[in-house]
Formats: sequence, structure tokens, C-alpha cells
Amino acid sequence: MARRDPSAYVDPTAQLIGNVRVGENVFVGPNAVIRADEPGTNGKVQPIMIEAESNIQDGVLIHSMGGASVRIGPKASIAHGVVIHGPC
Repeated sequence: MARRDPSAYVDPTAQLIGNVRVGENVFVGPNAVIRADEPGTNGKVQPIMIEAESNIQDGVLIHSMGGASVRIGPKASIAHGVVIHGPC
């Protein structure tokens, strides 16, 4: 269910799980995990959106709790090993 723009680079060791949307010219580094797979009370899984030209470095973990979305805005840089646990 993950969708990524063809211009995005996602390292082969990174994992995109569930309702993840990766925008134009995004970099997702080694061993990053971006996981949106927990449904909310309405049964729907909200997306994690990584917007254009963002930089997700090595070992980053982004996870959304049931029914919550996470948005990483355009040109954001998420440093090595950061954990983001949405909603945010």
C-alpha cells in the first residue's frame, strides 16, 4: 500500500509499511522504518506523508498510532536515529 514518487530514493534496507506516501526527491536512508498500519476506531489507517525534498536519515523510525496521521513537511530533515511517534 506504500506509494512513492519515482524520483524518491529509498534505501533497500529501509521499510515502508502500510499507508505511507513518499513525495518527490525524498531521501530515505538505510534501516529507516516508516510504518502506518494501525487502524483507528473507524477501521481506517491514516497516512504517513513524507513531502517533497525531505531527508529521512539512517535508522529513523516514524510510526503512527491507530487512526492518527503523521506529516513530514517539504524540505524537512530528520536526523539519524530519530523516533517520531504520531500523531504529529
